[in-house]
Amino acid sequence: MTELASAPGDLFKAGGLTAITTNRLDDHLQLAHYWRMLEACGRAATGSARGFIIGTDALTDLDPSGITLTWLDLDAPEFTTYSRRQGKAKRTAMERYDFEFTIRSQIATVAASRTGAAEDPEPLVPPIFSQECDSCTWHDYCQEVAGDAASAHIKVGRLDLREWRALEALGVRTLDELADLNFDDDFLARYLPEVTHQGNGAVGRLATAARRANMLRRGEYIERTAIGPVPVPRADIEIDFDIEDAEGFVYLWGALVRDGDTDPMFDPTISWEPLDEDSERELASAFVDWLRGIRDRATAEGRTVLAYHYTSYEIENLNTILGPEEVADVMPLFVDLYKIVAEHYFGAYGLGLKKVAPAFGFNWRDEEPSGLLSQLWYLDAVQTDDPEKAAAAKSRLLAYNEDDVRATLAVREGICRG
Repeated sequence: MTELASAPGDLFKAGGLTAITTNRLDDHLQLAHYWRMLEACGRAATGSARGFIIGTDALTDLDPSGITLTWLDLDAPEFTTYSRRQGKAKRTAMERYDFEFTIRSQIATVAASRTGAAEDPEPLVPPIFSQECDSCTWHDYCQEVAGDAASAHIKVGRLDLREWRALEALGVRTLDELADLNFDDDFLARYLPEVTHQGNGAVGRLATAARRANMLRRGEYIERTAIGPVPVPRADIEIDFDIEDAEGFVYLWGALVRDGDTDPMFDPTISWEPLDEDSERELASAFVDWLRGIRDRATAEGRTVLAYHYTSYEIENLNTILGPEEVADVMPLFVDLYKIVAEHYFGAYGLGLKKVAPAFGFNWRDEEPSGLLSQLWYLDAVQTDDPEKAAAAKSRLLAYNEDDVRATLAVREGICRG
């Protein structure tokens, strides 16, 4: 139901429109939290619990301002949750909130009562690691508390909270225990009823996690999934390239050129000036013209050229910035090395370039190689008033990008060696 912003108390039904609700649990939980706060201070309205979300869509056909308020019924069973008895059950936002709040309140109460004495109560739950943990300031503390918990090691293809808890109840907590897991009928008969929310994929998810546990125990980060040579297209002139972007614009097209048996040379197309759509397009055009020049000279000499990139990100940006028609003539030059790797390798930590390249002996010079951090270095390079700091940031960015393309070369050579 949509309500005009000028009269929030008058409900207005908009035919053909509906709110996105089932995948917006966080919005519902926040409203449920406010409702319980209002109840606690005696200010909650009577009747059904409800609240509204102010959206970002411009709905001028409903209100001249384009702003509407979408009311959400917090007592409506919208959200599918795990049920030990039913497998799955629909619950309301208020039920979900009360459950989550109660669990957290109990955990916090026990944690606050601990003084470090021997008679302290044990924590109600051991740390179980999830995606959010990687950027949490408490990560190292939880790692210390958790010890060798398998959930701390399986960072790609992570199992969810219920899966980890089901394993722990069956005596599978550490990396070794996960690696040694026996998928016999007895184990599956006890495990599967606890993870019915994963449906037919439950066994496959667990088997993949156990495979990663075995690799990590052996100290291996990638392994071959196919037998025989890996087919990697080769050319007389080979170019590895990678882009860097910041502030919404691509400011660097880095390329490593290897002409026959000569040493690879790094040749960046870069701008340190603030970019807009026009200047970004000019920079991308300069890179494509540079690439065309190499191709045309090679063709005149009867030689071949290929340009390698890792994932489709570079090509997607090229098409977005210049348009598919403008770059159609150079598209046959490009080879996505990631697709080749993904077809022939399995990664304990995934198959991102920074996970794969070290397995082939390559390491970045920077101690913190990160695309996200490179955007902060870019701001230092173009916004600081300190010339030395700016020069250091520019040097760091160029070295980082050069290492990215040299990593692509290292992976390519490594998989060609087998």
